[in-house]
Amino acid sequence: MQRRRTAGWLAELSHKEYIGNSTAQFKIAYKRGTGMSDALRAPEEAFGEGTSRMKIWTASADVNTPFQIGKQLFAYDTSVHAQWNKTPLTSQDKLAIGGHHTVRGFDGEMSLSAERGWYWRNDLSWQFKPGHQLYLGADVGHVSGQSAKWLLGQTLAGTAIGIRGQIKLGGNLHYDIFTGRALKKPEFFQSRKWASGFQVGYTF
Repeated sequence: MQRRRTAGWLAELSHKEYIGNSTAQFKIAYKRGTGMSDALRAPEEAFGEGTSRMKIWTASADVNTPFQIGKQLFAYDTSVHAQWNKTPLTSQDKLAIGGHHTVRGFDGEMSLSAERGWYWRNDLSWQFKPGHQLYLGADVGHVSGQSAKWLLGQTLAGTAIGIRGQIKLGGNLHYDIFTGRALKKPEFFQSRKWASGFQVGYTF
């Protein structure tokens, strides 16, 4: 049984820019682990495979571009997220791809995880009813770093189709119903042929 207790700090800068009809948002962050608050050293430090004094840079860029064809409302969303490490990382701090929030088309039972990497997500959506969208998605991601040599591969790509929106019920009921397929994966990387699911949330 392993005990873990970490402490540290996170610094983040963000910027939002309006370019014509598009909205762009950029973020860069630095995460640093320290020995404060009785933090314990990671068990992986004995093998040089991780540390509780991690140094991690992350960056992301998101662009939303609405447009209209006739009377129909559409939008194109693209986002890129990247991570760089300055120290060995434990499994909790590595970047993992393969799932609804990173590279869609995979059921999340298996993932590719390593110290460095990036993923790029793209959505084309049609607002078929106010507050409700039909969308198509296509994503790709890649991981690298010290532990990547032990993986089945380093790149995943997938696609998704779904319906999402919100319904006013006192507050707002948010929903997302989706399915997707893998476009590229390593040999022996297991995932269902169709990765389907739904998410529901409520805000008030």
